[in-house]
Amino acid sequence: MTLLSYMILFAGVAASWIGIPIVGGAVLATAAVLAGDGQLNLWLVILDAAVAAWAGGYAGYLLGARANEVLLSHPGRWRGQRQRALILGERFYRRWGPLAVFLTPTWVSGALRMPRSSFLIWNAFAAILSSIVAVFGAYAVAGAILDRLSTGPGVLVAAAVVSAALGGTALYRRRARSAIE
Repeated sequence: MTLLSYMILFAGVAASWIGIPIVGGAVLATAAVLAGDGQLNLWLVILDAAVAAWAGGYAGYLLGARANEVLLSHPGRWRGQRQRALILGERFYRRWGPLAVFLTPTWVSGALRMPRSSFLIWNAFAAILSSIVAVFGAYAVAGAILDRLSTGPGVLVAAAVVSAALGGTALYRRRARSAIE
């Protein structure tokens, strides 16, 4: 079950960094709580989360780079708003540079054509920093949580299922709104 827990952690974190609307943070926090209970290795949770965040971030970047042409050229009633959003985003990236990678979804970096080499470096820093902060934050409160809850590896599976259901619902609603427009 431990390998499955790390695989679920990787999938949840990577998907959330790609931009798929699931709650990867919930999966990460649950893994940190399980590490606090001794069921998972704390350092492997951090490593798994950081690698997943970096890989998911890069996948999001690649998707954003492919979406750039669509955002600029796709006809429709929102074309003007998309073009203005890209112009504003480019200004933001010019002003804030690498910090923008920490503040925007990774696909935005790709859509705004941030240089790949620069993105990969700053995405790695963002992935490592966010993983350390999230894991240690949840790990620090794990004792209080574990005193009140009975946990096991099934909790990580449950968190992933709930996260996927929430993400699927959000995606369904977004597609339904798009179909109406």
